[in-house]
Amino acid sequence: MLGRDVVEEISKTVSRRGATTKSKNGVLEIIVPDEPIYIEVYPTGDTIVVEMKVGEGLRERVDEYLDHGEDPREALEEVLETLVSIVDEIDRILRLHGFKVERKTREAILDVYDELESRVEEV
Repeated sequence: MLGRDVVEEISKTVSRRGATTKSKNGVLEIIVPDEPIYIEVYPTGDTIVVEMKVGEGLRERVDEYLDHGEDPREALEEVLETLVSIVDEIDRILRLHGFKVERKTREAILDVYDELESRVEEV
């Protein structure tokens, strides 16, 4: 379990990038407002997992970008870049506090690109 000092350090760090943290049932969620992609930090055995996930609403978010004349690929790549930077910072903080860290980002990134491809093909 993450100590209060570690959670506070993570919260301060991610808030500088516009994200917020929320803790529920031993899982720390890092959320970027209005985006369907988020990060979960949770313990498994002797390891802390830092996992990027895609929530509900990715298709709708892509549609919003299209409706506003924005390039959804460019916008979501920027979100992914921010989230990967946040994962890097969380990883660094956890390792400095002596935790073993497992990063899981690949699946969420691939899911975002899959949705982008399928949505752009439809339009």
